[in-house]
Amino acid sequence: KEIETLVADRLKDISEEDKPTAMIIHKYSENTVSVPGSDTWADYWITASGGINAAAEIEGTKETGIEQIYQWNPDKIFITNFNDALPEDIYNNTLCSADWSNIEAVKNQQVRKIPLGMYRWYVTCSDSPMMLLWMAKQHHPDRFEDIDFNETMKEFYKQFYDFDLTDADIES
Repeated sequence: KEIETLVADRLKDISEEDKPTAMIIHKYSENTVSVPGSDTWADYWITASGGINAAAEIEGTKETGIEQIYQWNPDKIFITNFNDALPEDIYNNTLCSADWSNIEAVKNQQVRKIPLGMYRWYVTCSDSPMMLLWMAKQHHPDRFEDIDFNETMKEFYKQFYDFDLTDADIES
């Protein structure tokens, strides 16, 4: 609740025009990606962190092709840890045998792998406060530039797990 309130307070005056569109890739196959729309955790993470879910028109999580992603043309793409894809796979057009190069997120190097902590951050877990803060920093870095995310993670892990994270732990 503390992180939720912090994020909401810092984003309360963001206009719709200043919210980036974002899409999360849950899984993928040879020709499709599984994309969460409305009524999903992806929708919560994206909207609560100051973005607009590019796939909100679909309910639940659905497989879709690159043509649909071209139509959505998200400003940011996030990849879950439920698959082994990395941003480089999209930048190098090796994911789903597709050409991703004309999508805004790719043009602007805004494809990120969602971090993995105690569990996969995409779903609710004990690290959910960190996911929300991390996403907010991805969407609106200027609103959170005073927050050193690595230091916040170290404090969080110390408080809730009595574990001293190192910079190397965070990087891995």
